[in-house]
Amino acid sequence: NLFHKFITTQSSPIKLSESIAPFYYFNKKGGIDSSDLPVAAIDIGGGTSDIVVYHQNEPKVLTSFRFAANSIFGDAFNGSPELNGFVKKYQTVIDKLLADNNLADLEAVLREIKEEQSSEDIVAFFFSLENNKTIQERSIPISFNDKLANDDDLKIVFLIFYSSIIYHLAKLMKQKGMKAPRYITFSGTGSKVISITDRGNDLNALQRLTKLIFEKIYAGESVGSIELKQHPEPKEITCKGGLLSETTIDVDDIKNVLIGDKENTLVPDTSMNYTTLNDAKLNSIIAEVNSYLDLIFALNTDFNFTKNFGVNPAKIDSYKEILKEDLMQHLKLGLAIKTKELAGNTNINVEEPLFFYPLVGALNKLAYKITTQVNN
Repeated sequence: NLFHKFITTQSSPIKLSESIAPFYYFNKKGGIDSSDLPVAAIDIGGGTSDIVVYHQNEPKVLTSFRFAANSIFGDAFNGSPELNGFVKKYQTVIDKLLADNNLADLEAVLREIKEEQSSEDIVAFFFSLENNKTIQERSIPISFNDKLANDDDLKIVFLIFYSSIIYHLAKLMKQKGMKAPRYITFSGTGSKVISITDRGNDLNALQRLTKLIFEKIYAGESVGSIELKQHPEPKEITCKGGLLSETTIDVDDIKNVLIGDKENTLVPDTSMNYTTLNDAKLNSIIAEVNSYLDLIFALNTDFNFTKNFGVNPAKIDSYKEILKEDLMQHLKLGLAIKTKELAGNTNINVEEPLFFYPLVGALNKLAYKITTQVNN
């Protein structure tokens, strides 16, 4: 009724998925076209990420998974701020900056947030400081984003986060029989972590890494140029893209779930529900995660992570070992939480890639171990 009262009486509102909208901004305003080669649009939020692959300027494939900004900064499946590397490393730094600059009001806010025992809320506060009116008016140099972009120890966490999404995208597109994308666009508030990974304004290092990952997955097939496109205001382009969109597609018609096992099981092409996830299937998922980790760390030989991203060279081998520890435990924890959410209704097709469950726990553990090892 409000829509008809204030906007128009001539038509009804069009239902459009938030993940589909950003492409049409890039398409209409940025010259990004998928008439020939596909375009992959990655929307990274706080809790979930969505990928939509376009061809001939229409959405063809959509997938969604709970692997987003909170997977980097949050508490994984059963953690706490005491076990969070980002909070552990930067809490005293931020506390001191606030105290030294007599920002008592902000100190009080932070104390309240800490009482809630949520790392993602604490880190969100850290990020918010550089946009705080008082801090801006007094030109106080507090930028959590800049601190992370120059943190050579924790940089690997962002690199693994980014590259695992690209790896999964490449696997999904290959399984769907699609050519490698010409462009990959980024939207959503969580996509700002991309600029932490690659300090260059043109994302040139990440662009080259992305092409290398696609070449490994598309072995024997030609992979052309892949350009990354990011907008400084990721939420804004979602709104504008929605206004520019003309598609009426139902996302359920194009939704796919690549489980993330060695067999490249794809739902709904293959039916796979939660009750059929036996030990063999769980082992296959862990084997696929290990294959990804082997691939990404092998790339460091020819595409030096220290030179291109500032990753601490002394610890690279240990990073891989830490990431590979307890993968099955992380997977089972994630599945236990999902089963609880389903309230016993597990006789349904798997709703999201299971590939990312082990990585949620692994990234949390890696950040904590890096911080405690550095401090020791």
